[in-house]
Amino acid sequence: MSSNSEKDDSQSDASESSSINDNVENDEKDSGPETPPPLPNKRRKVIPFEKIYLDNLPQSEAYERSYMHRDPIKFVLVARNTHFIVTASIDGHIKFWKKKAIGVEFVKHFRVHLGTIVDMSINNPLGSLLATISDDKSLKIFRYHQFST
Repeated sequence: MSSNSEKDDSQSDASESSSINDNVENDEKDSGPETPPPLPNKRRKVIPFEKIYLDNLPQSEAYERSYMHRDPIKFVLVARNTHFIVTASIDGHIKFWKKKAIGVEFVKHFRVHLGTIVDMSINNPLGSLLATISDDKSLKIFRYHQFST
């Protein structure tokens, strides 16, 4: 019986070593697909008159500070008589701008509502009052013709 048990042990050792070799070969096969070759560099599109456009970009102090909204603008209103422009963003901020002979000048900034501004209106033709309504069910009215520029 001892010879049978020795044969069984040697067969189990042989089968274990062959299964280990099979696993190594399978691991090499199962490593996945090869990585694709790198894509060639894209050529930068050349715009006609690009140098002229770049040379004509404004370079003055007026462009060194941004008065823009941080979130997307939802409303832009213009009061024709007072030459005010009012912008409102979705985060509840409004900004007042004054139209000048050349360009637009920033006047005031308010955090009007904690929620989103749902609607905004100017009382044209007078153009002296602005009303804003928010999703928090509040109404705010501004008399902005008194703002100094």
